[in-house]
Amino acid sequence: MVDTAGVLQYTSLDDKFAAGWQEIQSIGNAIFLPASTVATLQYNSTVAMALVVDISGVLNIYRNDSSDSAGWRPAETVGGATLQPGGNVVVFRQSPSVVTALTIDRFGVLN
Repeated sequence: MVDTAGVLQYTSLDDKFAAGWQEIQSIGNAIFLPASTVATLQYNSTVAMALVVDISGVLNIYRNDSSDSAGWRPAETVGGATLQPGGNVVVFRQSPSVVTALTIDRFGVLN
């Protein structure tokens, strides 16, 4: 989720512990439009991904590997500032080795 300041936020629940949902934590800086949509993908048994388009129109991909304690990694960016800021992203596994993300650019073209 992206908060009103434009910062990506997350919370988590681990059923192995009785603590319930954890406190909301920030990932990165205020580079998103408030309430931007976030697409998520369980990449494999330990890696989760979050994809969101920033205020410049660049796709940002965050990754968390639960097999280590590094937490959410800094964003990897894909492409230039051509996408619709805060635009919807759809992500899916196209085949066992291919993950595809789709969104609309500033000109209404599917990318």
